[in-house]
Amino acid sequence: MNHSHSYTLIFFILMASCLSACDNKGSSLELAAFKCDELSTQKQISECKEKKQQGREYYLSEATKLLLQDNRYESLDLLEKAIQLDPHSERVYFDKGLILASLGEANDAIAHFNKAITIKPEMADAYFHKALALTDLHKYQEAIKVLEKTVKIKPDHALAHYSLGVLLIDAQKTDAAHTSFINAYRVWENNLKDNPGFFIQQERIKQKYNKTRRYLQAIGYLNKKDYRIADNPDAEDKPIHLSNDKPEMDLPTDNLWKK
Repeated sequence: MNHSHSYTLIFFILMASCLSACDNKGSSLELAAFKCDELSTQKQISECKEKKQQGREYYLSEATKLLLQDNRYESLDLLEKAIQLDPHSERVYFDKGLILASLGEANDAIAHFNKAITIKPEMADAYFHKALALTDLHKYQEAIKVLEKTVKIKPDHALAHYSLGVLLIDAQKTDAAHTSFINAYRVWENNLKDNPGFFIQQERIKQKYNKTRRYLQAIGYLNKKDYRIADNPDAEDKPIHLSNDKPEMDLPTDNLWKK
């Protein structure tokens, strides 16, 4: 039996075992090392790649379930298995990067965001979270450049505009910061026009919207009072600061807001 035929035979054996294992338990990682492109026919190649994708989706699903239980390390293990099955999925690298960032592993998180970006250069969220990880490492100028790239790719990324404004104020680039806050505010306003309940179950984003609104009021861009969103009645007279909302991947920079 020549090499091609023996390789094809091994593939069918793996496929047979994977019909139960990959779909139900995700336990056949032998398939991860299998080179689909070395099979004999295009149909076999397609079936092999499809089976790997099914295994990847299984691990992604199970990793998400573990995350809901705050089992981040176990979730990382499953995402690594998903990468072994499909090393060309930007979503797997991105998800793993998010978990690594939440564990304080900023450098490893950045490496995974970079892999996601390499696979899908227009993935704005990968740039955004890379910028947040750079901020964790106090690499603020690099973070500014990455946030600028984020909003270039996705101009309606309100959180990227907001985060960019924060860093620009810290860099004493006030005019550019004002522009970023105005852009964030406009995106959120459009969201509210399309969906008046936009901030329901998004309390932290609502807080950023309110901070941005009060900041723009303080510099004279907006009228002083705007009662459309319930807010602390005393908030207008208090200093405006960023809160260190690490669970929401906020920028860990404090006391940057100035009236």
